[in-house]
Parts: sequence; structure tokens; C-alpha cells
Amino acid sequence: MLEDLLLRRNLIDAGCDDRQIKEFLKLNAYGMVNAQINFLKEQRRHLLECLHFRQNQIDCLDFLIGSLQKSC
Repeated sequence: MLEDLLLRRNLIDAGCDDRQIKEFLKLNAYGMVNAQINFLKEQRRHLLECLHFRQNQIDCLDFLIGSLQKSC
């Protein structure tokens, strides 16, 4: 039970929602390690996509800031 609580906390910290957490804990209960690894890799891929999207937004803001500063 403690292991499930620690896994749940870590998955929450990694950005997983309730559905994902239930799915992962089910895989854990059945000892499906390869499926767990694939699950975690997919979550990592998703987070990287979000990061790249936000980085692009920041780059756009930096461009606008730079343009405005040059025009002053």
C-alpha cells in the first residue's frame, strides 16, 4: 500500500491525471514492467512536446520584446 502511495505521489508530480494513475497502478499490480516503462516514456514524450510548445511561445515573446526595444 505504501508503494502505491509513493507511486501515486510521483505520478502526480510527473503531471499524470487520475485516469493515468489508475492505469499505471493497474499495470504495477500485474507486474507489467515493460508496459509501465512504455507508459512512462509516453508521459515523458508528452511533457517534452508541451515544453517545446511553451519554448516557442517564449521565443515569440522575446522576438516582440527585441523588436520593440530596437524601435525605441
